[in-house]
Amino acid sequence: MKITKIISLLLILILCTSAVPAFSQSEIITDINDGDTFFADELSSIPISIGSGWRVWLHLDGIELACITTSGDNMIDLPEALSIGSHILEAMAEKDGSLIYQTLNINIIKSASTENLYADFTGGSNASIKAQNSGNPLVGKDENGEDVRIVARSMEGTGGEANGAVGFYMQNSVMQSNQSIYCVYYYLDGVNNYGWTQSFELSYDLKLLKPSHFEIEIKPTASSFDWLCGEKFLQSNGKIRGTDISYPVGEWMNVRHVVNMTEGKETLYINNEPIPGMTDRKISFKSVTNLKFQLYIPGTGTNNSIEGGQGMAIDNVRAVHTANCNGIKGISYLNSNNEYAAAASDTVTEPTSKIRLDIPNAVVKNKDITDSIQLLADGVPLDIVTSAADADGNVEIELSQKLANISNLKAVAVFEDESGNVFNMQKLFKSRVMDYGVSDVTYFTDGIPILNRSVLSEGKTLTAKISMRNLLTEEKTLTAILTLWDGNRLMAITAKDMLLAPESDVDGTVDIIIPYSSEDIRAECYFADSLSGRTAVSKVWKNR
Repeated sequence: MKITKIISLLLILILCTSAVPAFSQSEIITDINDGDTFFADELSSIPISIGSGWRVWLHLDGIELACITTSGDNMIDLPEALSIGSHILEAMAEKDGSLIYQTLNINIIKSASTENLYADFTGGSNASIKAQNSGNPLVGKDENGEDVRIVARSMEGTGGEANGAVGFYMQNSVMQSNQSIYCVYYYLDGVNNYGWTQSFELSYDLKLLKPSHFEIEIKPTASSFDWLCGEKFLQSNGKIRGTDISYPVGEWMNVRHVVNMTEGKETLYINNEPIPGMTDRKISFKSVTNLKFQLYIPGTGTNNSIEGGQGMAIDNVRAVHTANCNGIKGISYLNSNNEYAAAASDTVTEPTSKIRLDIPNAVVKNKDITDSIQLLADGVPLDIVTSAADADGNVEIELSQKLANISNLKAVAVFEDESGNVFNMQKLFKSRVMDYGVSDVTYFTDGIPILNRSVLSEGKTLTAKISMRNLLTEEKTLTAILTLWDGNRLMAITAKDMLLAPESDVDGTVDIIIPYSSEDIRAECYFADSLSGRTAVSKVWKNR
């Protein structure tokens, strides 16, 4: 009854909404910058470098990692490898009544390589790489007027084995060619179907029987083309394009292209030696749909005559792609129009039982993965009916019930790709489904987010920042009631009316002075549109 009277008196005072006091970040952690990206397993500890005698609290994604008194430079070990995705590091330091705070966003990625093709042409054939000119096309006439053709055939392999490679061969000389340069090629199609195309490595053993033009044509899209290492990177004068370096003729050489489309560069290796002028060469293409191994045989003289014995052999073609998995990048939900809509600011704003995890770099596709997914609301696992990766690698989840109106959610996924690489991902998001009300409450003291109740000492100002939403077309007023407790004893109470304009999101604050220090202090914030409708929405600083 006494508390009700106090609240009634406080409700008479309608205070203006004010912003949370600004705070300047200080460097408690200096060896990690905001926005830094680390590979999985690369970050095993967090360096604390604020100096000696500070009380430091470190939180990761809202969970306390450590509370220490510093003795110079300190390292706080992570209990386990961080999952793929975005994480929030918060550090607060206190010394002699002074508080400083730092927050850092870090990203964890995982790099994995997958072999898409290995063709050793045992028996002289392989279904993955095909001869485009398999019809033995006519090149011209020899000195006797007989037809001369380019013949696609099996050839001796790198180890001397019969029929261990494939290639093209023109036995007789051509006195008059049908064209000045003739092109024959093998091709590798559907590279874009391999999934990740951020970077790849293509290697093969090649033998040019005579000096010829050789190139790797690529298609970045269905309607465009480019080349690895430039057009005709092996020249008919026996040199590597743009260099004075000779390539082997009449013997096997290993050629390797290392292509990084993310960084826009490529490097050519021949017999494991990087080629000067072809190291970190700039490229502009961002994707690859297919590759063609092309040989051009130039004609000479007015009749475009071609010397006999021309051709090439190719063996041990290997294609490997390497990509960085960035984890779950977005959340979508099935809305009232029965369509998936992106959750703005990672917040679901409609009642739904179907969620989609948007994963731009697919790990698994077209697969039921119910046993690999967990969805938690305020730390409690939700019942998943089905979960499957679609053709694009995004994951659709159906729950047995709709998400709670207000809950903090976390999606946890552990996938294994076809090469056995394991990907541990997580994504934090929220559910805020309401016509109007309070969507979140966060607490500050002296303008700094509170990471530990030890800083709630006598005389300090505790601020509750209250995020509200009003989707109605009418104006609403909510009353925020902020209380401080010493165990089960009420320490202090204040209240404030918050005006919510129609169809708006509003942030407001309520302040309270901490009357005395306590070992068991906690703050509670309530809201009401009438005293009978009082509902607790947030409690903090309980013993963890």
